[in-house]
Amino acid sequence: MRISLYRWIDRILGTVLVVIFWLFSLPFPKAKLETKRILIIKLWAIGESILTLPLIKAIKKKYPKARIDVLCRDRVKAVYTGNKDITEVRSAEFLDLLRLKKRSYDVAIDCEPYLNISALYSWWLGKRRIGFSHGIRSLLYTSTVKYNDEQHITLTYLDQGMPLGVEDKPERLVPIVTSRKDEKKVDELFKEWGLKKSDKIVCINPGAAESSKGRMWSAKKFAKVADALIKEFLVKIVITGAKSERNDAETVNNEMQYNVVNAAGETSLKELAVLLKRCKLVISNDTGVVHLSAAMGTKTLGLYCPNTPVRWAPYGPGNDYVYKPMLPKPCINTHLGQLPDCKGHKHMSNITVEDVRQKARRMLHA
Repeated sequence: MRISLYRWIDRILGTVLVVIFWLFSLPFPKAKLETKRILIIKLWAIGESILTLPLIKAIKKKYPKARIDVLCRDRVKAVYTGNKDITEVRSAEFLDLLRLKKRSYDVAIDCEPYLNISALYSWWLGKRRIGFSHGIRSLLYTSTVKYNDEQHITLTYLDQGMPLGVEDKPERLVPIVTSRKDEKKVDELFKEWGLKKSDKIVCINPGAAESSKGRMWSAKKFAKVADALIKEFLVKIVITGAKSERNDAETVNNEMQYNVVNAAGETSLKELAVLLKRCKLVISNDTGVVHLSAAMGTKTLGLYCPNTPVRWAPYGPGNDYVYKPMLPKPCINTHLGQLPDCKGHKHMSNITVEDVRQKARRMLHA
């Protein structure tokens, strides 16, 4: 199902269902505060899912004996699998949901910033429900938290732990868990690509999430930056992206003076995490790779315009961003469901090759 259609259905049908569920559940039952079984709901977006891991870690630290499960769509499962703080990763695909029992969790925390369907899941599964305070879906929560759009989203997710007495402000993100099998696959790819672990590798990620292609910087400018870094630092360039972004990666390659590795579509999420961890620097548009790279401890340079780095910059020390907005306010406000395509707005055109090259040079020298 197209994401735009899914959002339309969620907005129309989801709103009606929220009101119906709310009316039939009044007054709210006063559930005793228990924290033995906790459910984290995060259905979409790989990058945002990575940013919920510090919340999960903080909850586990506060309640070490609690069972913490995650409910997510299959496309983001790899973010959570293998994490020692998570007991089980449960599928939010339709047939799997039919097996989930009503009120089977003491607490359900809805980490989706605006979807109605996630609030409905929390109502069905949680005796107590924690979610953001904006929107009609907040009627279904027993505790609400303000979505603070003036801080990083990592900290906003952590705010959802406050009703449980969880407070934390980590310095870094939590890496996703990879395996020896993932390492071996990347070793094989390195051999195929003619790369060695000792090489100074810079990753370029020229694509962006399908929901907002307006976040994409010029392929020609990416190419000029990559050529400049090769000349100055003798780096090896690897271009990453999803399988659907392979042509975007090839466009950058075709604009360059030097040959590079086009790795778009060649790795799973966990294999990509291994690859990014081996890089000296990652330069990316505002997309999930920014957060995956930062989580794996690699210096990350993010490029922004329609979205604000106040909320979405690569989190953690050593990371940086370039932000040269064309408008006084960001077009993208995820928590309000404002995700315009902005293809014709040329948002990223203010960012110059020199802007990115200078920051990349400083980060490689550090």
